[in-house]
Amino acid sequence: MNTIDAATIVFQDVLGFDNPEFASAYVQLAYSDQAELDALWFDLNCDSMKTILANVIAERTGTLPTLVKAAIQTKPQFCNYSVMNHIAWQSLVNHAVSQKNAEITCFELAKIILMYPDCPKFSEACEYVMELGCDVPSDFRADFTVFFNETVSEYIEEEAKTDERERD
Repeated sequence: MNTIDAATIVFQDVLGFDNPEFASAYVQLAYSDQAELDALWFDLNCDSMKTILANVIAERTGTLPTLVKAAIQTKPQFCNYSVMNHIAWQSLVNHAVSQKNAEITCFELAKIILMYPDCPKFSEACEYVMELGCDVPSDFRADFTVFFNETVSEYIEEEAKTDERERD
């Protein structure tokens, strides 16, 4: 899998799509060259991703995260450390790092998800913006709620017209 494919899988995970290759994609990106990710305009931080992996493994093994991070500086070291500690890293990464089932916890994430109306988390993003999010600017909430209600009304009217035509 190339870097673009890996980044696409990780981004789709944030949108709520399930992909069995998520763990491999995440680890590949964590151990990619930061300059390569930057050149491709991916807003990902390899060091932060490695820190997340270290924290997840540290929690599982009871080791200090800083020690784990020092031991997993390369992908082979990560894989070796996992094997030596009897950790099925793919399962662990899928369970502990994947965001596909995670709640939306900030306005910025909700805004990104709203750009993809066909994604699984779209309705959750709508709910966050219209009702749940305490960090949503009030003007954005008001404008989005009006837009959403108008769109739903138009859809219902269109469906009613289609039903009438089918009956005739």
